[in-house]
Amino acid sequence: MFPFVKMEGLGNDFVVLDARQAPLTALNWQKIADREQGIGCDQVILLEASKLADVKMRIINADGSEVEACGNATRCIGWLLETPTATIETMAGILKTKIIGDEVEVNMGVPVIASRALPIEGDPDEVSIGNPHLVFFKTEVDAINLEKFGAPLEHHAAFPHGTNVEVVEVLNRQTLKMRVWERGAGLTQACGTGACAVAAAAIARGLVENFVQVQMPGGDLHISWQGSGSSLLMQGAVSLSFRSELDVDKFAI
Repeated sequence: MFPFVKMEGLGNDFVVLDARQAPLTALNWQKIADREQGIGCDQVILLEASKLADVKMRIINADGSEVEACGNATRCIGWLLETPTATIETMAGILKTKIIGDEVEVNMGVPVIASRALPIEGDPDEVSIGNPHLVFFKTEVDAINLEKFGAPLEHHAAFPHGTNVEVVEVLNRQTLKMRVWERGAGLTQACGTGACAVAAAAIARGLVENFVQVQMPGGDLHISWQGSGSSLLMQGAVSLSFRSELDVDKFAI
């Protein structure tokens, strides 16, 4: 048996396995993430020792693919480390967290809005926040069938490694409403890096102020960004669902 923690950030849920002290054999990540035969989650988070930061975080999607960054998971791990501030090594670089009251802030680094022309209808923005995002500005985002809209774009030829797909509606100068189709996870309640991507795209377009609330089905995140070349800050709530133990023999490869 191996201890794990189930956490969620705005409905984006994670199974967290801490392998810093005890070795962990290779596991079937897809089976762990399966909501019927496994524990169930959007992503499995594997913590390892780091020579560069307080901890190394690996992010494995429900389909078994490993990805560069996850904002909601970073906030969860920042809270789980139980220190006022922490540094977390990811494939996207070192992320810094800070506990502020009941919420966690993450310095997500400098977002990059690509200038290349995309062969995709709808005039989307291509944004990197350590991982790739395709942002579409729409009206009435609740009416959009994201499985039909987002799934084909996730594997578009312009993104050989796949991409996250967001649809976002500008409600006012301080508020955005977003829904997301996550690469490797599908339709989720929230996406931290997705919220960062849509905020950066909207701020760059001059549609909102530099501090904006991003509303998602799972809850809200607050994003602060001063524009090109500056780091983006994301803040929001996290929750501990439960602690338990995983039968490694059941999930071993």
